[in-house]
Amino acid sequence: MRVGVLCSRIRVEEKLIFAEFEQRGIEYVKINDDEIIFALNEGRYPYDVVLERSIHHSRALYALKVLNDAGVPTVNTAEVADVCGDKFKTTQALIRAGVPTPRTRLAFTPESAIRAIEELGYPGC
Repeated sequence: MRVGVLCSRIRVEEKLIFAEFEQRGIEYVKINDDEIIFALNEGRYPYDVVLERSIHHSRALYALKVLNDAGVPTVNTAEVADVCGDKFKTTQALIRAGVPTPRTRLAFTPESAIRAIEELGYPGC
């Protein structure tokens, strides 16, 4: 199995992941998101699975989308990263799934945001 690890910088967590791969004899490749170039028309990538560890959300989303469209399994998928990287989408997903969530408001202007926090009973209102 050839594991790709999409990363930006090698932090403590990545070092621990790499050490675990090495201990288990799992071949892995660090995919530096500063350097990777995806040949979109070819759509072939030399990984059996890719673990996404990028610190750049937009880079991660695009890379995951490219890999998922090419049939490469990823942890997590582009869809999951898109939802989890957006507070509104995450809140909507939790509400749809019936997960208890704090009362939440969405507002688009400073004025409507003030009205929303007043509705929620923001301290001092």
